[in-house]
Amino acid sequence: MTNRTVQFNGYAYGDTPVQLNAHINGELVFSGEVPTQASLLPAATDPRGAPALFTVENSPLFPIEFSGTYPVTISVATGYGIIFGVVESNYMESSSTTLTTITNSSINENILTVGEVVSGTVKIDDFVTDENQTFYNSIVSGSGNSWTVEENQIVTPTTLYTGNVVNYPGNSTSFYNIFNDTVNYESINVYDSRSNVTIDGVFQATPIPPRDTLNSTWTWVVEQGSTIAFTLNISQGNVA
Repeated sequence: MTNRTVQFNGYAYGDTPVQLNAHINGELVFSGEVPTQASLLPAATDPRGAPALFTVENSPLFPIEFSGTYPVTISVATGYGIIFGVVESNYMESSSTTLTTITNSSINENILTVGEVVSGTVKIDDFVTDENQTFYNSIVSGSGNSWTVEENQIVTPTTLYTGNVVNYPGNSTSFYNIFNDTVNYESINVYDSRSNVTIDGVFQATPIPPRDTLNSTWTWVVEQGSTIAFTLNISQGNVA
């Protein structure tokens, strides 16, 4: 059985090194100093691209075959605080998306009418969405400016996008979000592996501050002396 390595990403701030104590499912998995920026804790920052604060190496808590949840607590002992970003794992499936921009385009019941293809190529089996990704449909037949989509809906003329997703198997050296689904905060679905979040025992209805996009992990700010607790949602790993 192959175990995964999990890394908790984010930024630490303090004039002295920040120390974290992390428990997963009641087990102490990390206790020590993390890379720290010598500055005050900002009110907000974008956590995309944040480095690993600490890593849980080759853990029997995370075999490739496992999917489910664990309770997690992380306390901030020194410094000014932490801004937490994505929780990533190796052996996770990844994907890339190719988008085609189609302006002045509409959907009437199951007919997609394309005004102008600005970039790319419209193809059968592409998905169709708008810039806010508020809906998805799929193209089942057609050509030129007229295409049949799978589901009936009404979309007035606007800029739409068609595209396709290519999936890649996981491996030992590449790290991606440990949870490939969404969690719900106040009827908003966001791509965060954390749910049921509390800080110092106070339930957090939404992240503070919230992200300005729903398509990535939200920001969690934890000051020195505080503890964040949450349910970590975990998807099954994937290999070739």
